Amino acid sequence: PHRRATVDDASAADAIWPSLEGRGWRRERSVVMTRDRGAPAVDSDAQTVAVDASTLEAFQRVAFADDAGSSASELPARQAEAQTVLRAGTAWRAFGAGVTPGGLPASTATLYLDSDVGGRRVGFIDQVATLRAHREQGLGRAVVTTALRAAFDWEADLVALFADADDWPQVFYASLGFATIGRQTVFHRGA
Repeated sequence: PHRRATVDDASAADAIWPSLEGRGWRRERSVVMTRDRGAPAVDSDAQTVAVDASTLEAFQRVAFADDAGSSASELPARQAEAQTVLRAGTAWRAFGAGVTPGGLPASTATLYLDSDVGGRRVGFIDQVATLRAHREQGLGRAVVTTALRAAFDWEADLVALFADADDWPQVFYASLGFATIGRQTVFHRGA
């Protein structure tokens, strides 16, 4: 009952979607965006700080609950724990901006660093989130631009990220110099 398939060819994904849609599958489309060292620098007025693992996990619990609209479910905690597992054994840094009344950052971004992706140094930005009450204050821009600077200070040749192809974040990332280089579709069914 639980299935997941990832298709990197957008035209193939579009061709098979009608047959899957009628059989209970869901579709998530993403764009793959990159920014290289040669792109013009971007900046932000908001102050950022480095975020440690325990603070990042605490923030993500709150952020996942904020997105879900409730903290009563165990799902936000499970999602935050899954992110902790994904970071284990990888080179990463996280950045925060703004402060909540509880002392957590109001926005964070995680940067993964890989020194050999086909002979290139690559940074990958993931889990960019700003709590609803703190949006429209430039905090997301601040954490992403700080992650970009950190990646390029580390001498990354390229920084990549995924963005929802059917929502506004791709426009936000484009405003920071990211360009779409590909598309990915994930089909899934089950809980």
